[in-house]
Amino acid sequence: LDDRAVSPVIATILLVAITVVLAGVLYIMLSGLLIPGQSGPRVLGIALTKSGDGKNWTLTVVSTPQGLTQSEALLTIYAPNGSVMLSKNFLVLVFS
Repeated sequence: LDDRAVSPVIATILLVAITVVLAGVLYIMLSGLLIPGQSGPRVLGIALTKSGDGKNWTLTVVSTPQGLTQSEALLTIYAPNGSVMLSKNFLVLVFS
């Protein structure tokens, strides 16, 4: 085995490995820019108050996420056991 041939082989393997790693990093960076942002549920800020007699509740929306349009808000109230007690769409009016 010729010792002089080992160095060029190792250099070639290292260059190929570096090229593959750089291509992978570039692909990951660019694919994150090309794929539109995936939006999950957006959270409303609410205030919940009980009436004086304790029989009624008032739910007040105190803040909305940016970009929320009418009929995009869904209110879901869950019972302690996890079942849905109320699920309702409602309008959010934004004044600017």
